[in-house]
Amino acid sequence: MEPRDPIGDGARRLTLSSCPHRSDDRLVEKLDRQAWPDELDAVVAAPAHHTVVLENDRVGVLVARVEPGDTVPLHTHRWPGVQYLVSVADFVRRDGDGNVLVDSRATGLPKEGPLALWSEPLPPHELENIGDRPIEAIVVELKERTSHSAHESSRDIPAHSGERG
Repeated sequence: MEPRDPIGDGARRLTLSSCPHRSDDRLVEKLDRQAWPDELDAVVAAPAHHTVVLENDRVGVLVARVEPGDTVPLHTHRWPGVQYLVSVADFVRRDGDGNVLVDSRATGLPKEGPLALWSEPLPPHELENIGDRPIEAIVVELKERTSHSAHESSRDIPAHSGERG
């Protein structure tokens, strides 16, 4: 299935259902992401590759950059979210034991950006840029709300009654 361009800006957008390199959702469900050590958080474990742009109790916005030939140390992404890839290159994602989880050369991932992907939480992994250009992404992680904060937000944000334009 070819990614569609509903906005008309040339960006390709993929969802988990159309993304050939998606993670195994069943594996992620079995993992307790809250048990992942805080020191494996992407910003803590790999600060040379992840920069916080905005963070609050609802979202974390990161800029991730991996130069050609560089490997991002073992880290996690605890929350699901959107990865907007400004620059795309081939990569290999490995688990903590060095086993290959994803080799982008075998996935059919588009070779040019921009590209938007949905990502479930990612357990501990390393990422090696095996391409000839940087990988650069803006990552918007959506933090889960407690029932208390969801209740508060419904009072603070007026209901939207119109259609999205």
